[in-house]
Amino acid sequence: MVSAVIVMITVLWCTSYRRAQGHWREAQRLESSGRFDRAAQHYQWAARSYYPMSGIGERSLYQLWRLSEYHQAEGQQIKALYCLDLLRGAVWSTRWLRTPYLEWRDRTDQMIAQLRVQSIEGVEENKSAISTQLMALSDDPRPSPERSLALLLSVLAVCVSVASLFLRGLTTDLRPTPYTRRCMLALSFSSLSFFITLGL
Repeated sequence: MVSAVIVMITVLWCTSYRRAQGHWREAQRLESSGRFDRAAQHYQWAARSYYPMSGIGERSLYQLWRLSEYHQAEGQQIKALYCLDLLRGAVWSTRWLRTPYLEWRDRTDQMIAQLRVQSIEGVEENKSAISTQLMALSDDPRPSPERSLALLLSVLAVCVSVASLFLRGLTTDLRPTPYTRRCMLALSFSSLSFFITLGL
């Protein structure tokens, strides 16, 4: 069972690594060809494909920030906001056993608020408008750490139940054993807990 968990974690890490690298390379290719909007999307996907000891995520967020600065210098406020919204989405939606990208939160929210205020005509008091925008951005749309941990544990329980079913609940020619009923019961409960956690 321990080996099954190790294999599952390794597969998850390798999958996230491959996905992040693929999105990073595609974003670089699109940016070099001048397709900045599509490149920004791939930078966000690369950042969201987080895995422990990932350097691609931070580089992708920096690239999104740099693209937003480029659009601001060109006077394209909407495109600058688009890049910052993608950056914010990556920052707030990425969660693992720890929360990465914390240093980007306030910086991104502050810049989005300023750009939104600049795009509003007839605003007399920028400071109060910026405060209003920051309050609107302050809600954390991500699941709580407790829910994320519960979801991860329920996935592990399902994987362990499936492994035990094939190791003890079935013979090599897929015939039932004395442990089949217990294994099926464990798989049913773990699957139920997964769907309950998913719906919370």
